[in-house]
Amino acid sequence: MLGTKHWRNIVGSFFISLGIYVLNNISGVNFDNEYLIYYGLIFFGVYQTYKYSNKLSLLPNWLVYSVSLIISVVLFLSISFSLYGNLTLLKSNKVATIICIFSLGLLVKNICLIVLNLFAKDSLISDKEEYVSWKRIFSILVLCWLIYFLPYLPGSIAGDGNYQLAEYFGYVNDAMSNHQPYVTTLFEGVIFQIGRHINDNFGLFLYAVIQIIITATIYSYCIKKLSQFRLKRIAVYSLTFLVGLLPYWSLLAPTLQKDTLFIAFFGLFVINVLEVIDAVMIRNKPVTNKLVLKLIITGLLVSFWRNNGIVEVLPTLIALVLIANRKYWKKFLVASIIILGIYGSFEKIVMPSLGIVPTEKREAFALPMQQTARYMKYHADDLNSVERSELRKTFYNYKKLGELYNPYIADSVKVDMRLDFDTATYLKVWVSMGIEHPITYLQATFGGTYLYYSPQIRANSFVWCAEISDYARDSRIKINQFAPKKFRDAFTVLITNIANFPLVNILINDALCVWVSLLMFLVFIYKKKYALAIPFIPIALNVLVCIASPVDGLNRYSGCIVFTSYCIALLFGLWIKQIGNVEQGKAAREDK
Repeated sequence: MLGTKHWRNIVGSFFISLGIYVLNNISGVNFDNEYLIYYGLIFFGVYQTYKYSNKLSLLPNWLVYSVSLIISVVLFLSISFSLYGNLTLLKSNKVATIICIFSLGLLVKNICLIVLNLFAKDSLISDKEEYVSWKRIFSILVLCWLIYFLPYLPGSIAGDGNYQLAEYFGYVNDAMSNHQPYVTTLFEGVIFQIGRHINDNFGLFLYAVIQIIITATIYSYCIKKLSQFRLKRIAVYSLTFLVGLLPYWSLLAPTLQKDTLFIAFFGLFVINVLEVIDAVMIRNKPVTNKLVLKLIITGLLVSFWRNNGIVEVLPTLIALVLIANRKYWKKFLVASIIILGIYGSFEKIVMPSLGIVPTEKREAFALPMQQTARYMKYHADDLNSVERSELRKTFYNYKKLGELYNPYIADSVKVDMRLDFDTATYLKVWVSMGIEHPITYLQATFGGTYLYYSPQIRANSFVWCAEISDYARDSRIKINQFAPKKFRDAFTVLITNIANFPLVNILINDALCVWVSLLMFLVFIYKKKYALAIPFIPIALNVLVCIASPVDGLNRYSGCIVFTSYCIALLFGLWIKQIGNVEQGKAAREDK
């Protein structure tokens, strides 16, 4: 006879399957009797999640259920927005909504526990360091990336890369600005210019080769460092082939755009943070000046390679000052001051002396302007005279904001915003409008950000950057890819299908990595190992930066999360084992 536990699992599986059926129906997906096998497979799969979700308890049930419920709400709302662009599903049928959200919550709860159990295992941890050659990792990455490089020779350029080249060579009418970080424009332009002495194609090829070497070196170093944390060779080589073969880093490597190196620098910075935490909290080793210097260098690279990079670096270092071993707080404080001093001096002294125009302040107002535009789309008649007057001073034509509004991208609204608008006045009006229609603001916020934290079935690959973008492309830069377009298109379709293949689409899912990182973070917070939670700070800050960005779901903004999440997840089991050993030792001492 089946025991109570089995019956509970069967009932739970039935409820979740019912919820999926209801969700399909209210979403407009019709599965009739001939698709009963579909639900049979769902039931079987869900039952298996119950079977494997209770092996290890790292978090209390109330916390797991709370997080799972939040994720299920996010998933449900994202389905509604992807179908209708609003909260239609939430309002359609309250009973059906409740069934869907709670059934999704139960399923997510099981998946959360399985993920934690998977990473908490020490099966990937060796009793001693298993040596892996840095040169071998580097060779594997380069050889794998060549598969993606050769069809697109002499290389690829993203839209921002086109603009930066045009800006560097003086093809843009405006003065050179820091809208695209000046350091990155200089770096890309100088290398391209050297190769341009032969021709433009060789300029792009030279840049692509140099960038492949730099990024392969960085990822090889990061993976090599992970192996020194006593990871087994299978874990090291698995991560190496993931970075080498998946259409993510492999397509970025030969593409001229700032984000390729930013994602690599971000991973390098987090690896250095992991090295500090491991030395202080796990191995009880000193934090050397060499390690602090590496933190400073990588922190500066992250800060200079993207305008919001400093926001992700400084809070992390401040956390090291406040939380990590107090013996080294002065070193971390000095590192923070040096980074802030160099970055601030460059922004306030060097760039003005060179005539570099700073970033427009409207870049930071993507979310408020989207909320304003959605308000104008649905509630324009509710504006009072004061609000109309102030909006007229803020936008060139505020009455057209509703027409310009696109829930997923703020660029069309941004160009209508005046460069010299009064920040305080606009924010005052923005607040008053939000108080009047808060749900509209919430919908604008969710609709413009949910792809960063709601896992989607379609993969977050970088297939889009494989070609030479037409955006901001200047005709005076003569570049053409060698392979016939039909061949390139066929290859692009192939790697797109690979990226969306089940399991592969999970491995390169930015939003999924966000939730996995949150779960691991909560484990360390719950166990009061606050220092071990520090490596998650740059990931969390990157998510906030993405939320404030003008485009929803653009993985060149969030792409740095994936590799760093992998790195932390591979160390998670080691750190959990160490925490367990400490707790067992403490319990043994208390028994005596």
